[in-house]
Amino acid sequence: MYIGNASGTGDRGAADAPLAPRRPVAHDALMTDDPREFRTADGRRAALRLAAAADRAGIEALLGALDLPTAGVAEWLPHFHVAEDESGRLVGVAGVELYGEGALLRSVGVDPGWRSTGLGRALVDRALAAARAAGALEIYLLTTTAETWFPRLGFTPTPREGVPAQVRGSVEFREACPDSAVVMRRPLPTPPPTPRPPLES
Repeated sequence: MYIGNASGTGDRGAADAPLAPRRPVAHDALMTDDPREFRTADGRRAALRLAAAADRAGIEALLGALDLPTAGVAEWLPHFHVAEDESGRLVGVAGVELYGEGALLRSVGVDPGWRSTGLGRALVDRALAAARAAGALEIYLLTTTAETWFPRLGFTPTPREGVPAQVRGSVEFREACPDSAVVMRRPLPTPPPTPRPPLES
């Protein structure tokens, strides 16, 4: 899948090429006390969670509506993160494919009614954290329209030939994305260990 832009990454999905200027987002108002809940500045709420088998149809429908590929969704579904609004409708998704110390960010998309709220970023943040927790040290993506947005999340362009062979073997690299797609990379540093309390003598 080639990623498009912030709130939904895809050819026309997440935040398609050129979007209107993003309005400022009050990030301190986005996440509630529960990290599994996202709240917009205007008070709408969405539950953030890992995808379940029953979500496959909804994910594929959302990606299809955003002109994003669905190849590989079924295989990597346990590593997809979704946002569900208060009516139970899926309004956002972000997927990760894991290849040892490398990972691929894919299928990032947000329903048009939820764009420019910060939901896309919240989903990407969760996907990156999950990839890091699974042992990935770096994560890649392909984009045709969002190469100016992803640097805000720490991604930088990288040569295609420098991508690990396992990641290049994904359906995204092999089939879904054109050769003109920009490859981007972000390191996923391991968080420092939690200090141990001193032993009592």
